[in-house]
Amino acid sequence: MKWKYALASVVMLLVLIAGGHLLRQQMQTWSAQQPWRQASKRDESRLSEAILQRQSAVAVTVTGRVVKLLTDEGPRASGEPQRFMLEIGSGLTLPVQYGGGNASRVEGLEYGSQVTVSGRYDWDALGGVLYCATSVSAPGWLEFHGRRYPAAAVQ
Repeated sequence: MKWKYALASVVMLLVLIAGGHLLRQQMQTWSAQQPWRQASKRDESRLSEAILQRQSAVAVTVTGRVVKLLTDEGPRASGEPQRFMLEIGSGLTLPVQYGGGNASRVEGLEYGSQVTVSGRYDWDALGGVLYCATSVSAPGWLEFHGRRYPAAAVQ
């Protein structure tokens, strides 16, 4: 009779191990399939290099997810930019500033939102900011839920 309990325990242990392995494989597959993890490797490399070399005015387009809203805590003044922290596919997290001036507000932007941002990275003492702004050399924009929001022009 004891051997039946021992056999049942071994079988249950094998099922748990196999189930855990399958779950881990599924989670890795799911994570790799997330579109925000598939961001442009070229621009991510360019961004990482700009941070390390303390460069500014670097044009990049990156996709990521919002991990923190920085200025959406109350009523907004007209022309105030939206600011948030963005985690890109390489795991790098950086502040993004979108809008201001005549740019439309991105409604519904929240923690976990997936966005693509095209703009200009400028290094500063805190690590830098990705400005989603239109300059003479490059049009900036933010894409959210299939809609592309053009950035305000840089003065």
